[in-house]
Amino acid sequence: MNIRKAVETDIGQWPRLVRTVRDSFPGLETEKALDEHQATALQFIKNEEAVAAFEESDLVGALLFSREHHAICFLAVDPKHRKKGIASQLLALALDELDKNKDVVVSTYRDTDKNAAPARRLYEKFGFQPEELISEFGYPCQVFRLHRQ
Repeated sequence: MNIRKAVETDIGQWPRLVRTVRDSFPGLETEKALDEHQATALQFIKNEEAVAAFEESDLVGALLFSREHHAICFLAVDPKHRKKGIASQLLALALDELDKNKDVVVSTYRDTDKNAAPARRLYEKFGFQPEELISEFGYPCQVFRLHRQ
């Protein structure tokens, strides 16, 4: 497994990964939304705010983060490669890139969501704590915050 900062040439594999997880991400239901996500991901890569996980030459995990907003914006691992610690490695690398003196936020599933348990466990393992309930793309979510001050 190779976990590293993403580079522009990685974007070619992005659509395949996102298609495998799109049902778990509100706002990625249409081809237009997938195209927009890919363009957004490319911008994150250019800003050096993306990390990627490769099994041999295949992209199997990706994370986008924002230094400006001190946020984890997107985290996905191919279902065939889950439970191997990939998400933890991606998150650890991203957190190392963010200011250690500022809180980090992420929006994830509410505890009643069928997809909630793995994501919430991951963030809690890193010290994130649940905060306010929100809605994104018309989907109920919850903000988690990592207090770093």
